[in-house]
Amino acid sequence: MNIRKMKKTPIFLLLLFLFCAFGLMSQPARQELNLSGQSWRVWPDETAPWKEDTLYLPDEVDLQQIKVNSPTCGWKSLYQTGKTASLPVCVEELFSNGKPNWT
Repeated sequence: MNIRKMKKTPIFLLLLFLFCAFGLMSQPARQELNLSGQSWRVWPDETAPWKEDTLYLPDEVDLQQIKVNSPTCGWKSLYQTGKTASLPVCVEELFSNGKPNWT
């Protein structure tokens, strides 16, 4: 066996380990946003235009290209419309009134 290679291998492995360890530590910390609480309003916007909207696959999404549809009640009325809910919530739970085939 070559003694020079044996001496270089531990140094190389140590440098590789340090490089990986410091690389992982330099990643930004994950940010979390608490969405729980009673401040959510849910309402089915039944008159919203959607039939002409384009469906995108995940690799096709370009946020600059997607149009924003305003709520039919208007942005100012958005927080007064609908039912108060806490997350997680299911729309059927709030609006079906026990009807299993509600749509």
